[in-house]
Amino acid sequence: GSPFNVAPEGWYLAGIVVRPEFRRRGVGLELTRARLAWIASRASQAYYFTNERNLVSIDLHRAIGFVELTREFFHPGGRFTGGTGILFVCATPSPTAAPSVGPRGGTPR
Repeated sequence: GSPFNVAPEGWYLAGIVVRPEFRRRGVGLELTRARLAWIASRASQAYYFTNERNLVSIDLHRAIGFVELTREFFHPGGRFTGGTGILFVCATPSPTAAPSVGPRGGTPR
């Protein structure tokens, strides 16, 4: 059977890597927001986990609403060398309606 502390089923954000010359420009934040918006059409929340030592990733995810859920969890893909894993959860943004298209292909005013 599964361990008692198995991480919940659901959509998980996996890591991203931004090329060094494009870091600190908001690229990672926008990629993470876009992935979260994609999940929003499929689920009401998303998960993410990382090593407690990955402060840059933690700060980025907290900035868009991820909160710590637990440090006592098991995930088959999670290995945390030199630190403790933290599982975070975030409510996904409400899907927004796409603008309607006018008769000539433009957006109505």
